Amino acid sequence: MEPEKSDAILLHPYPVTASGPDLGSRHKCMELIRVYQEQGLINKCVHAYTAVVETDPHDRTPYFGVRCARHSFDIRPVPVGNFGPKIASTASGFYGCPHPCHYRRGPWPDRLLKLGNHLLRPFQWFERQPWQVKVAVLLMPLLLLVVYRGPETIRALTDLVKAVR
Repeated sequence: MEPEKSDAILLHPYPVTASGPDLGSRHKCMELIRVYQEQGLINKCVHAYTAVVETDPHDRTPYFGVRCARHSFDIRPVPVGNFGPKIASTASGFYGCPHPCHYRRGPWPDRLLKLGNHLLRPFQWFERQPWQVKVAVLLMPLLLLVVYRGPETIRALTDLVKAVR
């Protein structure tokens, strides 16, 4: 059995207030993002997300909306009567991402940036250490080589020291 799709989500342009579509739940927001991505109206980008837009002051009910981390969604005025009598004539329409969006970043570049940050952590740790720890860390491979190879490593090191003098 196929899940039921809401007709309100399939609207294009979607009626909005201020900075983007405001929907009833986080699930509806994700559904709007998915449908608009399938239609090519929102890029498959890491900047599109759902957020609590505001809360009702009386019963503290959260209102969820679709947002762009770079504030680049295409929102513009819609001709009067485009959304029917329920929505005011001064409404704006949510058209999705601008084409081309200069802030678009797909999921793979984002994952690569995060991986790069994880790979840099040992170097950042090393920079924060006192000089004694740095010397110990740098000499540890040499010590392991001496222990593993024994006399031939010691002979090679003494020959190296003699050559340098």
